[in-house]
Amino acid sequence: MKTTKEKAQIGITETVRLRQVVLKECEAAGLTKKHVVKRLKESLDAFENKVFFDKDRGRCFVGPDEVAHRIRLDAAKLTTSLLDMMPAEKVDVTVNNLSELIKDARKRSTKRP
Repeated sequence: MKTTKEKAQIGITETVRLRQVVLKECEAAGLTKKHVVKRLKESLDAFENKVFFDKDRGRCFVGPDEVAHRIRLDAAKLTTSLLDMMPAEKVDVTVNNLSELIKDARKRSTKRP
């Protein structure tokens, strides 16, 4: 029977392997990191227009450019996630994993950019 540490290591190894498969498929489809970053940057500066219908004249009119707040917010969330700028998530702490969590936190605190 495998220990918890062995199971965790198998999970990490499998995650890395699956990530490589996904990246390979993305590249085969023409979806590169450069392309994604370019589109994400465009989304951070997004504008939109609204179309209005004038009943009296029987025509449609295009309104002025307005900031696309929803698109920009979604792009900002995705960007912070990709750049590891997200705030810390709630961590489940038990007596069993407390020492490992402390070790991980110490490692992260010593690795400063």
